[in-house]
Amino acid sequence: MSKLRRALSSYRRSREDFIATMTREGVSIDACRAVLRDATTVQRIALAECNGDWPADNGQRQTELCSECACAYAPSALTKAKVCPKCRARARIKQALGSFKVEPVFSGDPRGACVKLRVPSGRTDDWGHSGVCVPTRES
Repeated sequence: MSKLRRALSSYRRSREDFIATMTREGVSIDACRAVLRDATTVQRIALAECNGDWPADNGQRQTELCSECACAYAPSALTKAKVCPKCRARARIKQALGSFKVEPVFSGDPRGACVKLRVPSGRTDDWGHSGVCVPTRES
């Protein structure tokens, strides 16, 4: 089996495990899918911030500050209200989980899970015991 197939298989398994865990915690499948999608965006942006890739600041391109997190981004990545893609994705995650008793925990370190969820049962699957990690293709 190629590395790519193993990685995809591993991601699929992690994704299915995550959805099963969250549905046991009372979260709908649609909300789980929305969280998975936006967690991938948060992870991708965190990696771009670390590497200086677009849309994050790399010290060479013109940037503007996000009105919410004050991080520098390429002006084309910001909305008219000057909100960055990371803050928009985080807001969508909070909105998707708003009707459930689940609290998102955000991190900026792309070496681990940038989005974890504190669930009512107290279940964790990370080393720091802070929540259930949301799997992404990049992590």
